[in-house]
This record gives sequence, structure tokens and C-alpha cells, in this order.
Amino acid sequence: RGGRSRACAMGNWWFGRSARAVDYAGEDEDLPCDKLLVCRRFAEPTGIPKSKKGIDGRAFVHDPEDFPRARVTGFKDFIRWRRTVAPTPTPSPDDLRALQSVTVSTDAVKNPPTGSLQCTWLGHSTVLLQLAGNTLVFDPIFSDRCSPVQWIGPKRLQRPPLQVRDLPVTVDYVVISHNHYDHLDSASVLDLARRFRSTFLVPLGLASWFRGAGVRNVIELDWTEQVELRSPSGGANLVFHCLPAQHFSSRGALDRNATLWASWLVVGGESENGRAPPK
Repeated sequence: RGGRSRACAMGNWWFGRSARAVDYAGEDEDLPCDKLLVCRRFAEPTGIPKSKKGIDGRAFVHDPEDFPRARVTGFKDFIRWRRTVAPTPTPSPDDLRALQSVTVSTDAVKNPPTGSLQCTWLGHSTVLLQLAGNTLVFDPIFSDRCSPVQWIGPKRLQRPPLQVRDLPVTVDYVVISHNHYDHLDSASVLDLARRFRSTFLVPLGLASWFRGAGVRNVIELDWTEQVELRSPSGGANLVFHCLPAQHFSSRGALDRNATLWASWLVVGGESENGRAPPK
């Protein structure tokens, strides 16, 4: 810890994809996220808890002192919940047609207001934030299903207002809160990485998933850790603060809480030349 992060180094093929899934040919051995890194550190003591693992050291846990209402649950609890919860009625085609779909103005996205932030909802968990001359996407899910495969699993009822190919601005950063399929979607991650070569900021333990997908431009943070990055598009530097959240993580039956979950605070400042950042 401290100094330059090497959490973005390549390796790890267990994901089942070649590490060349995103083409970084022609770049030198300095990884893209290293080039943007200004500083990395833990916050001074503030009473905000750092992450904690259980006695066996394999899974993250909620410390009862910091999260007194948190419950320890597992896969059996999920099955029990699925058996007892009342099913949500599926809207009919007429119901869906009666809903007012979300529309997004690409002109507004291309021309955000100067001196303030602009936030655009892209459906479900996905938000596009424009701040201090930078563009960020949080928890991208553009696929039809929140699932490891696209032929089964929870299916979205409304298409997203924009797909990755429709985004009219370069996405500088992608921020991930946790690894559930409706917040971390492999197809969406690869589409963003291939098109924009974005820098991904993820909670502790998730960098290996990205490396396995062939995404090398990833920075992994623990709770209370912060990193300042130089804007790749000429805007202001941004400081990303990884902060606690009460939740859990899992992408299968055997990896419960193996990776961390987080909330995020993003702070923008002046651009490198000391002037207000461009739009």
C-alpha cells in the first residue's frame, strides 16, 4: 500500500477469457491507471471503519460495533427467502406500453453545464455523472439480463435509454459498488473498456475479476482509502474515496462476501493548469 498502485497489473486467466479481450497493444509497460495516479493514501482517523474479514480470513464481515443491525446470511437464507417472498407480478405488454419511458438528450450529455455537475440515469443501477470536465459511469448494466448468461435470469422490462455505442462522450472512469450481476455486468464492462479504455475503480478483492477479463486499467480500494487521479481528458483531477456500506457480495454459491462492497465519494477540484476545467 501507499505510492503507486500495482493492482492493475495483468495476469489471471481463470475468468475463461483471454487477457487480450481488451487490446492494449502499442502501450508501454506502464499501465494506464499508473499514468493517471497522483497519490494514494488512507484517510486520517475519522471514526469511519475500515473493512474487516472473519476469523478464517476468507470473507469480509460487518463488525457488530460498526454495523449493529447487520445480519449474517448465506445461500440457505437466500433459498428460504425465495420460497417465502410474494412473487412480483409481471407487467403485461399493455402495462409496459402505458409507462413513460426514460429518454436522454445526447445533446445535453455532449454539452454539460459549466461549473456544476450533471447526472443522467441510464436505467436500473447505471448513472452517468459529468463532473469537473470528467465523465464517470457507476455500476453499468446495459445487458438484457442480470445473469452470468443471457438466456436465463432476471430480464429487464425496459431497454436502457442509451447503449454503450450510443454514448456521445468519452467515459473516463467506471466506478463499481459490488459484484452482484445487476451491478457488475461482464458484457457492459468489456464494451466500455474496449470503446473508451476507461479506468475502473473497484472495492477490495475485485481487481482479479477484471484482470481475468483482460481489463488492466483497474484500481482497487479498501474502505477509507482514497486515490487522486489526473484527468485523461483535460478536466480537473478527481479524488475517489472508497467508503463503507452495509451490503454483501456474491456471484455464485461459494463466494459469499469474498470481495468487498462499497459506497463512493468523488470530489473534483481545479484542472492541472489551475483554471476551471473545460466542459
